[in-house]
Amino acid sequence: MIPIVTYHEIGRTPSPIAMAPEAFDQQLREFARLGYRSLTMRELAEALHADARLPARSVAFTFDDGYASFLEEAWPRLQAYGFTATVFLITRCVGARSEAPGASVTSPLLTWKDAAELLRQGCDVGGHGRTHVPLTTRDQATVEDEVRGCRTDIEERLGIRPASFCYPYGAFDAASVAIARRHFDAAVTTHLGYVHSDSALMELPRIDSCYVSVADIARLTEPSFRNYLKVRQLGRTVRRFWRKDWQ
Repeated sequence: MIPIVTYHEIGRTPSPIAMAPEAFDQQLREFARLGYRSLTMRELAEALHADARLPARSVAFTFDDGYASFLEEAWPRLQAYGFTATVFLITRCVGARSEAPGASVTSPLLTWKDAAELLRQGCDVGGHGRTHVPLTTRDQATVEDEVRGCRTDIEERLGIRPASFCYPYGAFDAASVAIARRHFDAAVTTHLGYVHSDSALMELPRIDSCYVSVADIARLTEPSFRNYLKVRQLGRTVRRFWRKDWQ
């Protein structure tokens, strides 16, 4: 079982999706102490496609939305522990500011120059749509533009073909999965769980970092924590039945 851990902003802001740099550092220190090896989503996708065996203590760190704080706060800490990561860019918002949900603050996003420098240093970049609209609420032409166009933007601006896609708000259906499969090697969701050798490549589960304390990392793959995630997932499913994340 391989955990893909989800982060957003790393910084000292009132945003509900932000994590303080000190707390992030504590998590990384524990992953390093336990001997975890990090994978980019590109590496993970390649291994899953090849049905390759991965070390037992493998982990993928992913960062949604492409906050500028990744370059300032997260990346230096990841490098200090010998880790790498994947950043998912909203390509038409690169260099702009993002309004945090539930908070009257905005935070800057990475620029294309920032993303190019991160690539040069060994970081991975994936797609997160062009405008971060929930794909399940749009017609097929719009979804195609959001997914294919996102890949094209990254290819043109960074000179690489991104391997992985992150569904905005974790919202996907059969149509968006089919389109993502045409343009990317793998895609991640917000469903709580672990990646297995038989996981659906275009519907990979992740674990939100806000659900993981430092003490939890040592028992990340134990039955007790897996059951905890199942309960959390049930609660999320019920909540999303009444109110979608983008609402």
